Amino acid sequence: MRPTRLLCVITCSLIASGATAQDADRIFSNGNIYTVNTDAPWAEAVAIRDGKFVAVGTNENAMALAGSGSDVVDLGGRFVLPGLVDAHTHGITALYSRQNWLVLDNSSPEALLQSVKDYADANPDKEWITGETWPPGMFPNDAPEASLLDDIVPNRPVYLVDQSGHSAWMNTKALELMGFNDPDLELDPRAVIVRDENGNPTGTVREFAMGYARQFLPERTLEEWTNASRAMMADYHSNGFTATRLAGGDLDRLEALRTLEAAGDLGMYISVAMDYDRFDEFGTKEEQLAALRQSPDYGSELIGPMGLKMFLDGTQLGRQAWNFDAYPGFPDNFGDQFYEDDELNRLVDELTGEGFFVMAHATGDRAVNQILNAIEAAQTNHPDATVRHHPTHNIQISVDDIPRFAELGVAAELSPQLQVTEELNNTIVGLLGEAIARSRLWQARRLIDGGNELALASDWTVSPLSPWLGIEQVVTRRFAPVTAITMEEAIRAYSYGGAHAIQKEDQIGSIEVGKSADMIVLSQDLFQLEQEGRLEEISETRVLTTVFRGDTVYQE
Repeated sequence: MRPTRLLCVITCSLIASGATAQDADRIFSNGNIYTVNTDAPWAEAVAIRDGKFVAVGTNENAMALAGSGSDVVDLGGRFVLPGLVDAHTHGITALYSRQNWLVLDNSSPEALLQSVKDYADANPDKEWITGETWPPGMFPNDAPEASLLDDIVPNRPVYLVDQSGHSAWMNTKALELMGFNDPDLELDPRAVIVRDENGNPTGTVREFAMGYARQFLPERTLEEWTNASRAMMADYHSNGFTATRLAGGDLDRLEALRTLEAAGDLGMYISVAMDYDRFDEFGTKEEQLAALRQSPDYGSELIGPMGLKMFLDGTQLGRQAWNFDAYPGFPDNFGDQFYEDDELNRLVDELTGEGFFVMAHATGDRAVNQILNAIEAAQTNHPDATVRHHPTHNIQISVDDIPRFAELGVAAELSPQLQVTEELNNTIVGLLGEAIARSRLWQARRLIDGGNELALASDWTVSPLSPWLGIEQVVTRRFAPVTAITMEEAIRAYSYGGAHAIQKEDQIGSIEVGKSADMIVLSQDLFQLEQEGRLEEISETRVLTTVFRGDTVYQE
């Protein structure tokens, strides 16, 4: 349903009439602008001064601020949205991998293996062959064997990360170099090594075994992080994003962002969740907490707020999401619990008192319940604290926990792009059963009906960055129509909802006077697609222009 078209006239006229002494820097007129401001959802023009909206409403409102130095842009009736906010991405890591690792051809097992061979042949001087990502469902039990890689790269270690980011596939050379063949190897109890009937590693490791493996991989340099940070801007801007939260960071990555900002190349707002006890990173908790406490030194108007990213469980794909009910056919398997309640509660309480948010990976309903309990306890102990915590993924949520996000003032973040492929949906049915897979996962409809602020996020590069793919998925939900939401709700979740998740909704997420002048011009009207029943065309949407703080940072 298309929101009522009501232009802001009176309020914006007053603002405009009081500001004529100072001309607008830019004016965008004759647009079809959906503001995501519930009080005035539609406008035809905006005026911008000093990186903020100073008029939102009619052409007359905006043009009242025009002067000889104003840049006036005729939108020609184009559909416009606020700059989008992706509350969960791995942008720097994504571009680092793209620039320094092999991007696998995952169209088929044969194509994937051929891409590894071609890359190894083309890079004879590389000590390691590293790459990503292989998709779920491509190999039996999502556990490809080392022998497949041994046949094509026998003499150099190979390390390939899967699409979820929670599993890695290695050849025998890598297994031996890392010591996974050693029966006396001591690992974090949360580490998973897939073994054969004789106890020998077959080639796939998961979760915290990847953190142990990280120390053997090529070191990542500050220069590489900086190059990756600069390159990632093009991906964000071409997809319409003007703000994100990076789910993972360290002081080197913060330094890379600060370098970009100093050069005037950081064209978006970035909140950073620092690495903590990550399954795929090597380092102690104490070292990572020390880095977190240094992170505000790198903060600025564009960089922040800061917090940490931690994992409370695994994923459904490995039967490691922590649930109240056992997995079908596995009566003793409830998934993996990574933290006892007492340890998690102490950490969340401590960081709440210090003003740092906790971004907690929770995919199973018991893990979601655990982080909500920890947040509730911390808020009780610190009633004056203003920090907003961030449960992320929330793939399965118990019925009793649905309303608690709103009660605790936190956004419910979902990643609809994770649900796109038929192969993945079929895999999940096999793991969880038909009833749960079709009604109890990614419960966007129930969350909104429960009064919660929904935030949609990509988890890029675990899934594609495109918000249009995510919106198409969440408004159609062909696999589970009962969980679908409206276009209006989806757009809000990718703008204001994302801003709420990263605690910047007072600055960004909607087109309103006084907010950061962030907006995008699109190739088609999403509400028209909804009205005409052409939802399958949403993913074809293109961003024509991205404006950040009044400046055009992307033009198709």
